[in-house]
Amino acid sequence: MTTETAAHPDTRSDTSAETRRVALALFAAMEDIAAMDALIAPDATLWTLGAGYLNRDDFYPIHKPYIERPEPTSRSTILHGLIVDGERAAIEMEWEISWPDVTYHQYYHHVLIVRDGKIQSLRLYQDPIEGAKLFS
Repeated sequence: MTTETAAHPDTRSDTSAETRRVALALFAAMEDIAAMDALIAPDATLWTLGAGYLNRDDFYPIHKPYIERPEPTSRSTILHGLIVDGERAAIEMEWEISWPDVTYHQYYHHVLIVRDGKIQSLRLYQDPIEGAKLFS
């Protein structure tokens, strides 16, 4: 085994640990848009099902319909799965949040690339019909 090959698993392990930390922080910040925004690099690539590529500067404003709502009457966030391989992570989660006028129940699958402790690429997959309840 060469030195280069032997060093590779440790490097990948360190990278995977950092990616896992950022992915779990993203999950923990589901209801804190500013915290989510802080995890994303200024030059990150963002893509969402139904809208395609987003301007990085639009991440916070597109959540305005959620941000401007009153305190919810109930909420539940469930992590269904997290797979990490080096700088890449796939995270499956479920989020249900209710107000007197609407209940939003969404399943998310996010695919992210993490470098230097920040999300460099974020692909958001979710049900666009359910999303229209809050974001249309």
